[in-house]
Amino acid sequence: MSDARDIHEFIGRATLARIDYIKHLTTLATGAILILAAFLERLFAQPEWKPLIGVALLGFLSSVVFAVPAHAGMVNSLATPFGLSKRAAHQTWIALILQYATFLLGMIALTAFALRNLY
Repeated sequence: MSDARDIHEFIGRATLARIDYIKHLTTLATGAILILAAFLERLFAQPEWKPLIGVALLGFLSSVVFAVPAHAGMVNSLATPFGLSKRAAHQTWIALILQYATFLLGMIALTAFALRNLY
C-alpha cells in the first residue's frame, strides 16, 4: 500500500513541477512580447531582417496560446483520481511540446535579429 502512495505522490509532484514550468515559460514569453513592443523602435534606428521580429512575436504569442491547453490538461490530471484519458494526456503533451517549440522559435528569431543588428 505504501508503494502505491509513493508513486501517486511522485506523479503529483512531477505534475506540479510541469505546471510551474508552464507558468514560468508563459511569463517569459509574455515579458518578451511586452519588451519587444515597447523598446524595439528605440533600440534599432534602421533595423535589418525585420521579418524576424514578426517571427519572434508570433512564436512568443503562440507559446502563450499553447500554454492554456497544456496548463488545463495538467491541472485536470491532478483533479482526476485515475489521471487523464489517453487522448487527453496525448493532447496535453502535444500542447506542452508546442509551447516549448514555439517559445524556442521566438528566442532563435530574436537572437538572430539581435546578432544581425548589433554586429
